[in-house]
Amino acid sequence: MRWHKNRRLGILGLFSIITLFLVAACQGSDGDAGLQGLKGDPGASGAAGSAGDVGTEGQKGDAGSRGGTGSGGSEGPTGDSGEATSAAVVLVSDSVATSNPVFQVWGSGFTAGDSYTVQIWDGANPVNLTHTSSEAVTVNSEGAIGGSWSTSVSAGLYTVAVTDASGVVATAPLVVEEVVTVTLTAMNSSGQNGTATLTQRGDDTVKVSITLSAGAVQSELVHIHSGQCGATLAGVVHPLDNFVTDASGSQVSEITLTGLILSTLLTDGFAINAHQKGVPSIYTACGNMLTIITLAEQNSSGQTGVATLIGRGNDTEVRVQATAGISELNHIHLGQCGEATLGGVDKGLTNTNGGSVTTIVNATLGSLRDGNHAINLHQKGSPGVYTSCGNIPR
Repeated sequence: MRWHKNRRLGILGLFSIITLFLVAACQGSDGDAGLQGLKGDPGASGAAGSAGDVGTEGQKGDAGSRGGTGSGGSEGPTGDSGEATSAAVVLVSDSVATSNPVFQVWGSGFTAGDSYTVQIWDGANPVNLTHTSSEAVTVNSEGAIGGSWSTSVSAGLYTVAVTDASGVVATAPLVVEEVVTVTLTAMNSSGQNGTATLTQRGDDTVKVSITLSAGAVQSELVHIHSGQCGATLAGVVHPLDNFVTDASGSQVSEITLTGLILSTLLTDGFAINAHQKGVPSIYTACGNMLTIITLAEQNSSGQTGVATLIGRGNDTEVRVQATAGISELNHIHLGQCGEATLGGVDKGLTNTNGGSVTTIVNATLGSLRDGNHAINLHQKGSPGVYTSCGNIPR
């Protein structure tokens, strides 16, 4: 029995060995690759990847063609009238004297048909001027203006301004001069007579021009003295240039004094005095400094004249000479000439007699030369009618 079992196990082992040899003997070399199988279906889309870096900017493309013109917008409101840059003013003369302060104003570029006014601007204080010509104060159809105007302002540098009703403004500079003429009469048988003209051009300079006739002697030194010609003549105040002889044999002297206001020489007695060449103690000609005012016609009276004022210390000598037979009363008034600007009587003057009178007024000439006084004459028998008037300058 035991042998039978062992025999069975031996047979099974032998069979296993034979099987292994058979398997090894049956295995051959690798076979050829089989045909490729069919492509499978696409897989599902993967998830979106993260954004990459921004690339560099490409070149600018060519400009597109211009679009068509758009329709016009509605008209805006009209703006206020501004100053016309083309407007201009021309003065026939850029200077006038306080003794005859009339000048002509011409201009262009204003509003046709508008009225216009003329003013003098002195800083922030404009002064309306008086229209003295027959031309209408209206801009013509070509935008031009023209006419004569007068001013009562004292010597100085000003701006003339023309303004039309539409607000167009144009300006021009104007110098108002004060001119004083002094008559020089011969002294000590010199035979030399002459004239000195002193001109203030609105600042602190005074031009002095003197001419003496040839005479019997020759003059050299000349000065402005204090006092008056004769016994009251005192010391030198302003030396002037020595006389020289011109081609005609006359003696001439011309100088510009700086730092001087002419009105200061017309307030309390000054004179221009010339001296003989080589003998300065001998005076050859002399003339007192005077304030001379032109009296202009008022109310078509036909009257004109002059008034002369001479400083006499605390008093002032006033000489009035005007067309005779028209006026009677005459005064120094407050204010300036003109119906709207002339004030009440400040100082009475002697009634006119044949057109010429002299009065000593108890007031210094300096106090009367304040820019707020005028000499005014009244019609005989009708004192409410003014016949001529002149402003006393500063």
